[in-house]
Amino acid sequence: VTGPITSIGFAGNTLLSAPDLRAVLSIRVNDIYTPQLAQEDFIKIRDLYRKNGYEISTRDAITFKDGALTFNIREVELAGYELQWDGDHITKDRVILRMLPEAGGLFNRNNLNAALANVSRLGYVRPVSESFKADPKNPEKVTYVLGLKDDSGVNFIKGAKLGIGYDSLSGGWSGDVGLNNPNFFGLGHSGGINFSAQQNDAGQKRRRRPNVPSR
Repeated sequence: VTGPITSIGFAGNTLLSAPDLRAVLSIRVNDIYTPQLAQEDFIKIRDLYRKNGYEISTRDAITFKDGALTFNIREVELAGYELQWDGDHITKDRVILRMLPEAGGLFNRNNLNAALANVSRLGYVRPVSESFKADPKNPEKVTYVLGLKDDSGVNFIKGAKLGIGYDSLSGGWSGDVGLNNPNFFGLGHSGGINFSAQQNDAGQKRRRRPNVPSR
């Protein structure tokens, strides 16, 4: 279908106004409609959304009927998250989920990238992959699937400290073991456990209770 364009409109846009979208178009009223030129302009609209971190669907993007050209804007929504762990993990899902943008609104890549950078800075969890699952009934609603690797166990070992010594004034041998972890109990809090033991004059061992920092 082709013919002169009598009007140019937009449907479904909530983030960007019609004047903002119209400003990036090459097509004008009274131009002859061609699918190729309309598609090129739709890509410009998509790029404008992406510049602001958002995504739009290409499903049924353009309609042209009786001279009216309409760009159908279907803004992508973030329906929720799914975490996929690579191997064993002690970090609780809620530690990661609380750092991610709230689900239920529009998907924004810039906000998500900032959140993933914060996750990486934790030091004990690494994002390793990402993908999207679209709702079959509503393809513009997507679930963000985040692949993660938990290095908490490695950090726990690296945080181990062992000390042993002999003090004649204190009555003999003494020892200390300390474990420190920035992801204590998998809850995203720094903490540790310290044990110490000392031998008295009779050769008996006295053990001190472990010191567990509050979470």
